[in-house]
Amino acid sequence: MRNYLRDTSLTPALRAELMEDCKGKGGDPDAETVLNYTKRSHTHVDFYSCRGSDVCRVLRRAGSAVESFTKRDEGVSLKVRIRTEDGRKVFRGFEFSFAPIDVESQPMPATLKAGT
Repeated sequence: MRNYLRDTSLTPALRAELMEDCKGKGGDPDAETVLNYTKRSHTHVDFYSCRGSDVCRVLRRAGSAVESFTKRDEGVSLKVRIRTEDGRKVFRGFEFSFAPIDVESQPMPATLKAGT
């Protein structure tokens, strides 16, 4: 796949081509994945990765919410809408990237238990 050096709309054909190009590429030991979310830009998040496998996961899970992308030899940037046109959340928040290990060891408050 050729490089796309500026924001390019992600059509279904380009999405399939990008997924095929990134498939199975985990990156070297210094490969990184970055998610950038700012309060000012409350309509989208910016995702960048040198790891093709991470790009494929985002495209597989939320590809229809990707507005545009930039592809260079070293990695791919995606601009992903936070909500779909029908209002469903695409981006749940960065805090859900972490397992709630400290919460699991504590008993659930009565107000949160099912049926109360």
